[in-house]
Amino acid sequence: RGGTRMLLMSSSRSAPASFFNSTFFFQDNAALEWQLFLTIQEPGTIILTVLYSISFLVGFFGNVMSLKVLLGQHGSMRLSGASATRCLLINLAVCDLAVVCVCMPVTLGHRIYTPWVYGNFLCRAVPFTQAVSVSASVLSITVISISRYYAVHSPLQSRAYFTRRRILASVTIVWLVSSVICMPVAIVTRRDEVALIEGLAIVLPVCGEVWPQPRLRQAYNVLLFSALYCLPVGFNLTLAFLTFKTQPCLPKMLHSNMPPHIYVTVLEDLHNTAQMYT
Repeated sequence: RGGTRMLLMSSSRSAPASFFNSTFFFQDNAALEWQLFLTIQEPGTIILTVLYSISFLVGFFGNVMSLKVLLGQHGSMRLSGASATRCLLINLAVCDLAVVCVCMPVTLGHRIYTPWVYGNFLCRAVPFTQAVSVSASVLSITVISISRYYAVHSPLQSRAYFTRRRILASVTIVWLVSSVICMPVAIVTRRDEVALIEGLAIVLPVCGEVWPQPRLRQAYNVLLFSALYCLPVGFNLTLAFLTFKTQPCLPKMLHSNMPPHIYVTVLEDLHNTAQMYT
């Protein structure tokens, strides 16, 4: 069947419309479109559909349960000493749900039926939502790393500095920065129609990025790779090294400089921090 589709595509320039109608006995163009563009019976599409379905179910129910725990009474009791990180974990779950609920169904549908039938709005919204969610996730993890570093390095200052208001401001900044970084994706992505067979009213609606110059696309990809991968990874690795270097001498330092009741409170905060990663 794949060979038939390639044969149709390669001969579309030279063959008239009557050839397709008389040879393949299509009564209308709709039947020909389904034959050309529907890929549900292909092995690759079947495997991808199964994997997407599993990922969707696990991602949806997993993040919903995470939100239930983090927003419920049990989550508040368990993470009472780490409310700042709890807010950031809630933000991460929201980012994942945005990708699972908005991007995955449309992407799978587009893989099953090749033409873009979801309109111009979703053509721009789906890639933009995916890019912003990934960017917000990366930046949120970076903020979590900063919060946990100060919680280990300077526990008292961390509790005073990372207040709920400042964490909410950080989450807002994360989404604003992510939206600004990914705005070009929404600008250059557009829906277009490509004629496939001369003489037949068959067009292929496509959705893709249209850049004024190829160098602009290359520069933007380098910017995304640097801002959302290289810098966060390097920064988080540095904080992890500093945290590991500071942690062995932390209990002795705290015990020698703090009253007993404050020492116990700080150790509880450190215990809550350790629970979040187990």
